[in-house]
Amino acid sequence: MNLWFILLISLGLVACASKPPIQEMAAARSSVQMAHQLMKPSDASLPALKSAETALKEAVQALQKKRYQHARIQALKAKHDAQRAVRILQKTPASM
Repeated sequence: MNLWFILLISLGLVACASKPPIQEMAAARSSVQMAHQLMKPSDASLPALKSAETALKEAVQALQKKRYQHARIQALKAKHDAQRAVRILQKTPASM
């Protein structure tokens, strides 16, 4: 009985992992877009933003190749890095 339960749970987890990460991709895109809206020309080389953009590109490529787990991981990384960039940009005083 326990073996069947474990097998069923395992199959459920695999099924969840094989779906495209739609919400994660949308959140990553939104976070990167927000960072871009706050960005000034002098902020173009902000490492956190560059990292977010790179992770988002990798997520898109993984999604196209149906590597959903990798796409999910990269989308979450992109969101995290973009949010870090937003915090940095919000702390940076506006140039006159």
